[in-house]
Amino acid sequence: KTWAARGIGMVRILRHRERLTERLLMRDKKSKELILNALVDPRIDMQLDGSGKFACVWTCFDYSGGSLEEHAFAIKFRSPDDATSFKA
Repeated sequence: KTWAARGIGMVRILRHRERLTERLLMRDKKSKELILNALVDPRIDMQLDGSGKFACVWTCFDYSGGSLEEHAFAIKFRSPDDATSFKA
């Protein structure tokens, strides 16, 4: 399997005020298309990628395509410190 790039953009962590749940939301920088819409679950095992530690990799359920599907995701960061901070 190979990784398919979905786009470049800013990942946002949104918190629901009443339910106190969090989700990751990402839109493409140019087209503003929804790329990632995933609920943050404490059972998700997020790992730092072994190739340089610039990325976090995890598997979760994503709803950005209109249906709930399980996908593996990776977010690449500018520095290893940013990746470590995001993982925490």
